Amino acid sequence: AAIEFTSNPGMPLPNWQHPYQTRVSGPRPSISTTSLPVAVANTSYSAAIMITGGDAPLRWDVASGNLPVGLGLGSKTGVISGTPSIAGTSSFTVRVTDANSQTASQVLLLTVNSPPLPATP
Repeated sequence: AAIEFTSNPGMPLPNWQHPYQTRVSGPRPSISTTSLPVAVANTSYSAAIMITGGDAPLRWDVASGNLPVGLGLGSKTGVISGTPSIAGTSSFTVRVTDANSQTASQVLLLTVNSPPLPATP
């Protein structure tokens, strides 16, 4: 957008243009997911982390800690997916950054259970 300054008729003044940009941002992002479904070792897993607010595009990362072995966080989707290979509980912090560099973080726990034992006849 530009603001244009012009003179009144008969009053010669230069025609000035001053470019400016205005960015209206929405509310800060906030991660609404506070818990994740339990995973089972050697079984495909997928869980979306939900947010409110923030302006697209969003960028996701693990700010601290580690996801269980075999799982990853989609940097554009906020989806934890993969096939976990080891039973246990992992604590990690996910972070989302929006188009205006506003961030939100959430500590999450993800438990991976051992696969069930086969049924005996």
